Amino acid sequence: MLEQTQNVRNDDIDIVKLFGTLRRNALLIGISVALTGGLTYFISKQQAPQYEAVSSVIAVKTDNGNSVINNTLVSAPPLPQGAVDKAIHSRTVVNNIITALEQSNLSASEKQLIIDDLNEELSRNSFSRLEVRAKLDVYLAGVYEITASAGSPQAASVLANAATQALLDWDVARGTARLKRAKSSLQQQLSAFDADIKRAQPGSIEQQTFISARANVYQNLAQIEVFEKAATGTLSLVSEAEDPSVPVSPRPVRNAALATLLALFLATGFALVSDALRKRIESDEDLTVYGVPVLGKLPKLNTKTLQRGIIESARSGMLYEAVGFLRVSLMSYTEGNKGARRLVVSSSRSGEGKSSVTAALAEGLASSGLKVLIIDLDLHRPTQHKVWSQIKPLGWHAMPGADNDTTTPARDVQTALINPKAAQALQVSQGIDMLPAGIPQRSAAHVINNAKLPELLDRWEKAYDVVLLDSPPILALADALTVSRFTQGILMVVEAHQTTSANVEATLKNIRTAGCHLVGFVLNKVTSRKDGYYYYYYSYRPEAEKVRKQS
Repeated sequence: MLEQTQNVRNDDIDIVKLFGTLRRNALLIGISVALTGGLTYFISKQQAPQYEAVSSVIAVKTDNGNSVINNTLVSAPPLPQGAVDKAIHSRTVVNNIITALEQSNLSASEKQLIIDDLNEELSRNSFSRLEVRAKLDVYLAGVYEITASAGSPQAASVLANAATQALLDWDVARGTARLKRAKSSLQQQLSAFDADIKRAQPGSIEQQTFISARANVYQNLAQIEVFEKAATGTLSLVSEAEDPSVPVSPRPVRNAALATLLALFLATGFALVSDALRKRIESDEDLTVYGVPVLGKLPKLNTKTLQRGIIESARSGMLYEAVGFLRVSLMSYTEGNKGARRLVVSSSRSGEGKSSVTAALAEGLASSGLKVLIIDLDLHRPTQHKVWSQIKPLGWHAMPGADNDTTTPARDVQTALINPKAAQALQVSQGIDMLPAGIPQRSAAHVINNAKLPELLDRWEKAYDVVLLDSPPILALADALTVSRFTQGILMVVEAHQTTSANVEATLKNIRTAGCHLVGFVLNKVTSRKDGYYYYYYSYRPEAEKVRKQS
């Protein structure tokens, strides 16, 4: 029975693992980045061009040190930080801008579009048509740049110049505001003195007093009118806006590049985070926590070695040595068994290489003088016939209890169950017989649950030292659990760097629930440099429907 286990966490950052994660997700990351960049470029190209024109004004100190000039000029007080930006987006200034636009040579549609935008921005208190950039010193003196955006170069420059002039008029109005109030007050005093003079006795001292006072008020009013004409603001025009030659947007290449970088960052982060959340089996240490022995570790073969085929690779080189260790561990673990060692070879999911491991293990067992029978019970996606396809078979022969002479031989699991007397196995190599699965089936219940299967396994194993049953993945189908009741247990193949801890734990739970025995793990496709391994890869691909149609 399986022991309850706890996961062991390792918080160290493994650079090799990170690069491995990125390599596994390279296609998804590449597609995401390419689509994002391409769509951004396409959408940007469809956008209408926008132009920006810039005019500038300068804010200077009004006190120039000349008392004569200072006493004869009236100027507006200095503008605090942010005042210009608030002013240019005020209703008063915007109305003046709109008036200037209406008098411009722009088309009626372009005028209306800009005017509508300005009014809408005021209502939303969010502005994009006009922007102010200030470059001021500590004395609030410096340059203000007014940037206007529009759909054409002419509209952008007209809007910028209209905004600048409206801003200058507003600034001058600040300087004359006090003078206008003083002028209004003096004019009221004049009117009052005129009335007093009329009421007074002609030639009287009272009338003369009123006349003298009125003269002083009139003199002050004259001075106010002079000051009003000479009043200035704190802002002066530096440069008018010119028609821009190139649009500022859209910029398809820049936008696509930024979107591509952002997509690359997000896709990479998503891949790393999702991989971290799905803890994978990286080494045998990750399997030992489950209380089940790791009987062997098989390397991943490079492409050149794979071209020779799994069987040839298992006869020499690193795979041969690794299979040798697996064979010794397996034989030691099952030592003392009466009769043949009968094992189910399975995995958590497809693609982990269980069929390749079965064939390589059979070759290793046969090389030590043992006679091995492989039965392909993966009736949904049979693979053993592919694994041995590069090896020239030695011929068919009758299985134990079958007749040598038969006109209708049963040369697969399905027909052998129907007609055991005609059952024949294919000798694929010296000391290795293989009973293929036959035509792929959508449902294998009629075979796996066949009452004859346990009896036939007992009969067939009499001529062999080891019987290996290649079964479907445990998380996909219950076939392996069903068949394991007639065997010594399950040999579970785990693909390093791909199979998650959750997959293994779910598989162990299924095995425990079914009351089956797990003999041990085989860690497959190991690439860890510290172990000196390189992996081989063998696909587990569905072809049931294709084969069924061909038949």
